[in-house]
Amino acid sequence: MRRRAAFSLTLILFAGMAIAQEGKQPGPKAGPSNPPPTHPDVKYGPYTRNVLDVWLAKSDKSTPVLVSTRLTCVAAFNAQTSYDPRFIRDLLPGTDTYKTPALVHLFGVDLNKLDDLPKDKCKLFEEVSPITHLTKDDPPVLLIYRRAMDTPITNKNIAIHNPRFGKVLKDKMDVLGIECQVRSGVKPASEEWTTLTMEFVKRHFGMK
Repeated sequence: MRRRAAFSLTLILFAGMAIAQEGKQPGPKAGPSNPPPTHPDVKYGPYTRNVLDVWLAKSDKSTPVLVSTRLTCVAAFNAQTSYDPRFIRDLLPGTDTYKTPALVHLFGVDLNKLDDLPKDKCKLFEEVSPITHLTKDDPPVLLIYRRAMDTPITNKNIAIHNPRFGKVLKDKMDVLGIECQVRSGVKPASEEWTTLTMEFVKRHFGMK
């Protein structure tokens, strides 16, 4: 459960729009590593799908709340599927995209010394990267990119939003038999962008 949630929620938080499950699906069986929720099916909206499971920490003090939700599908625009600088360096060779200031601030490290960083930092790179958490029960994904797949990388903006990020995720999802569409060369907020997104979402919601 945790790996599935990590894949879906990381992709959403960093890069796009997620569509919540209409009608809650049964979750995995409770066990030592997967305790039942303290408060199951907590409603947060007017629709059947607007329910969450909540786990309360055993503490007399104020503590964080863990929330888990299933997704029907995920649609994102210009998304990165990994934030691991090592992955990005291999994906976009000959560029210094992996040193982008956003990643420097995210991890608080000197990416000029990438190969000399401690193991705990490398583990963090993997933990925050959606592609690391991909499993066979993850939802279908639509990734739309503004640039074409063969657009020359002339600046960091083109690089960090490159559709190659989506292609790598699609290759892995194809192996698992999960739908993953990657559309490139689509203008943001265009009729094509709207149509692609809405048709994908409606189909997975069973809507006409």
